[in-house]
Amino acid sequence: MFYESEAASRASQGNKHVLRGVSCIPERLRKGSMRTTPFRILLVLLATGSMASQCNQKTPDEIPATVTLSAVSPDTVEEGQNLVVTLTGSGFQEGIGVKFGRADGTEVEWVSETTVRARLPDLYPGIYDIFVRNVDDGKASLTLALTVNAVEDVPDPTPAPVTDTDCAVETVYFAFDESVLSDQARKALEANSDCIQKKGLRRIRLEGHADERGSTEYNLALGQRRAESARKYLVGLGVSPSVLSTLSYGEEMPDKPGSSENAWAKNRRVEFNSK
Repeated sequence: MFYESEAASRASQGNKHVLRGVSCIPERLRKGSMRTTPFRILLVLLATGSMASQCNQKTPDEIPATVTLSAVSPDTVEEGQNLVVTLTGSGFQEGIGVKFGRADGTEVEWVSETTVRARLPDLYPGIYDIFVRNVDDGKASLTLALTVNAVEDVPDPTPAPVTDTDCAVETVYFAFDESVLSDQARKALEANSDCIQKKGLRRIRLEGHADERGSTEYNLALGQRRAESARKYLVGLGVSPSVLSTLSYGEEMPDKPGSSENAWAKNRRVEFNSK
């Protein structure tokens, strides 16, 4: 049988081995303090447990930065349209990954901390969640964000005439910082509507553009508004909505490089792509 002091000594020796394995416990607790009463040993062990738990906590550098996903443009496409869509949010990092449902987006392009572009994979008709993941493992999602509509090949009961189809779809231009159609733009769209229906075109992409003035994010949104404005007018003229899709390039693809009024006027436009 041994006395209380001997028990304290043995407990002290055993706990020294435990404390040596915890590198972030202060040296004054791992050495010297053990040759004391059982009550003080208990206090030291409680302090050790608290400090050891703190050792396992992540440092601020290890915690992923906050990332958010707020919108996608366009948010409605047709089956088989592998368009480039624009994602907006915050905290995007270079090397970010994008998923549409379970499918990976391709040609992912980091534009800024608030803008990312990605090409759609082949998606079946339906409504898809969108997910982004930064290189530091920060994640964000947008539920029910992208709608893919089925395309029905319905024969036209009144086929387009085979004559008088030598027409071209014209580019439509806009005033500075405007998406409202001018009288000249309306006339161009009326001619485009006739041409689209005469040629029996089945798929047209309206591509919105802006001049170099303003931020990248603002010009992307402005280009999208211009494309949507032209699309809405064409639908009102009788062009099927299923034929028309929209995409914004913002200031990224100027028709006429330069910083003059003439160049800016040429770059504020909506082009029509039937390829």
